[in-house]
Amino acid sequence: MKQIKLKRSFEVQFTEDSNNCITISRDMNLYDIQSGEKIWRVHPLSNPSDLILSHDNNFIAVKNTVGEIKIINKNDGSIMNNFAFEREGEGCNMEYSLDDKFIVNGTWSGVVKIIDSNNGNINKMFCFHREMIVGILKNKNKNIWYSVHHPKAKYSDKPHENNYIIKWTWPFGDIQPVKLPIDFHEIDNAKLSISNNYICFIDHFGSRHEIVVVDINNYKTLWINPFEYAGSGSAVCWSKDDKYIAAVQKGGITFYESMTGKIVSFYEIKYPCAIDFSNNNQYIAIGSWENGIISEINNIIKK
Repeated sequence: MKQIKLKRSFEVQFTEDSNNCITISRDMNLYDIQSGEKIWRVHPLSNPSDLILSHDNNFIAVKNTVGEIKIINKNDGSIMNNFAFEREGEGCNMEYSLDDKFIVNGTWSGVVKIIDSNNGNINKMFCFHREMIVGILKNKNKNIWYSVHHPKAKYSDKPHENNYIIKWTWPFGDIQPVKLPIDFHEIDNAKLSISNNYICFIDHFGSRHEIVVVDINNYKTLWINPFEYAGSGSAVCWSKDDKYIAAVQKGGITFYESMTGKIVSFYEIKYPCAIDFSNNNQYIAIGSWENGIISEINNIIKK
């Protein structure tokens, strides 16, 4: 492939078959990886902030900063459905259920919603008082899901309680969810490894910022490293062989050995904010508030 230069891109995500990459800024774009050509560009809604692909590779759910969700046909960019949830706010990331029939969404008002992906009806809803839902994670090999919770501060002069993680079994609510003994002040930008055995996230308290990897099965911390926030945002992503963790930091992307935390490479780029590895583990996409890039992994990770 030839390197693809991107304009401003807040989010980047490869399709399931690794043939295309979707980016969002003001507009949503679909790129062909081999030719480097833009297949389509659409403007489905104002201020898009998150996107997720269906497992059958046919649909894209995109959400904006006020919580509106639209379903896009991946093949031509046409709008299939529009789900408007008033005053919901941006919330956290969305995830499709394994059968693509539902979308799981978390709100900053403390609600986990199971949404019918065909008509937008709320199938189930779970409310957590005085909390924000800041992450939705799923185990693709099992019907195990995780929600990341951020308690709101009770007093203006005191910090909030530590973030925590709840483990769910699909379908939500049929089996009592379990609060995991993973206890950090913040659990930001949490991502589950491809093997589903580890979770990586950013923890911070005051001026202390750290990137953390924890075993999701025995709850032991594998490693913690200092982390420097990018003013343009932060994100983490596992390579599809679980060999590396990429983290958006100030001035570029840091690549770590996933099991040791050893830094193996740094890719300099201005104002980074998003990153994704293709499923065939050949390509990497980097989103930036200025100019992003899609390239072969070997051109980016240089040991």
